[in-house]
Formats: sequence, C-alpha cells, structure tokens
Amino acid sequence: DDGHYTCDANFLRDSTYRALQWGLQRRLPDYKQEWLDRQTSLTEGAFPRIFHRQLAGAEILTSVYYPDPDSGKWVENDVLILQNDVLLQLEVKAGVMPMHSPEVYFERHVRTIQELVIKAHHQCERFLRYAASAPEVPVYQLIDGKHEEVRRLRLGDYRVVVPIGLTVESFT
Repeated sequence: DDGHYTCDANFLRDSTYRALQWGLQRRLPDYKQEWLDRQTSLTEGAFPRIFHRQLAGAEILTSVYYPDPDSGKWVENDVLILQNDVLLQLEVKAGVMPMHSPEVYFERHVRTIQELVIKAHHQCERFLRYAASAPEVPVYQLIDGKHEEVRRLRLGDYRVVVPIGLTVESFT
C-alpha cells in the first residue's frame, strides 16, 4: 500500500551469515560441531585478544568449571582474567537475534535479549557467589571428561573484581 519498509545494512550481513551457517550445517552435518567450536573460540577469545597489551602478564583461564552454589551441579565460566589484584570475570554470549520486528514479535525479541544479555549477568553473579562462598575455592577444567582442579581462588586477594556480561551480537 502506501507503507515503506527499510532495512538496516547490518540485517543483510547478519542474515547472510546465518544463511551460510544454516546451509553449511545442512549440507555438511558433521561440520556442525566444528562450526560451533570455532564460534566459541572466536567469541570467548575476543576480549583477551583485543586487550592483549593491557593484559600482558595476566593469568587467563578459559572454560572454568565450578559447582553451582545453589544446585551443586557443574557449571561453566567462560573466561577468568587474573592480573595482580584485579579479577575480570567474563560470560560471553553469542547468538541469533530474532529476524522478526520487535514491533510484531515483541515477546520473542524480549526472550532473545534475556538469553543474550541478562543470562550472562546472572551467570556472572552465580560465579561471584561461588567465589565468595568460602575463603578459598577451587576452580576446575574439563580434561578428558573429568573435572580437574586447576587453581584455587581467593576472592579476598583481589582489590577490584569486574564481572563482564559480554554479548557478541549486532542487535540489528
């Protein structure tokens, strides 16, 4: 009719990326896990790579596991960066924003934002509650299917603790 539709240029980029992902996974189903692993490596490694100069000498732990302070089940923290008396804790989320207008599909839009933004902050809060649950807590990595302690963490050793819920998404 007399209405107009305009799309953001990022929409074209994002929808092309998702179309390529969908097409590759459909044609090469064995490649799906490799795709996901590479995307995880890219997104979770982005912060330390971008800030490598500022983080020179820092201890960087990725895929750190710990028991959930509420349920006792194993949960994962994406990245811990320990530098002198500063602890940076990152939860990284990457995903697909709904391709539908928030005006028309508002509930889907809200659910996706909750998954990509709010969930990361809840996971940060969960890790910090675990770290504060005792004077010293162990952190683990999954090695050959077993959780093995890789470090003990004393929250009191850190003057500055910064939880970072990092969302890698353009929100077009």
